[in-house]
Amino acid sequence: MRTNLLQRLKPEFKVGLENSKLRYPEIIDKIEHLLRQHLFYSDLTVDQVKRIFLFSDIESHNRSGWDWRFGEDMFTLCNDVC
Repeated sequence: MRTNLLQRLKPEFKVGLENSKLRYPEIIDKIEHLLRQHLFYSDLTVDQVKRIFLFSDIESHNRSGWDWRFGEDMFTLCNDVC
């Protein structure tokens, strides 16, 4: 059984979102709901990925092309698929 993106989100992103939840509860709830609904990184839009970085308080400007394409910097792999 595949795990959703929220379950596979790397710990530093989870901590960042949790820290932002007090200040932006509605936005964080929407992000968490979005991640629960999707199984694959490729289902996310660039804007959605940018919001995850923004509200996790993690810089995205130094992501490689590989990271933008496959999301391995954000999510753990499941059966070699992000």
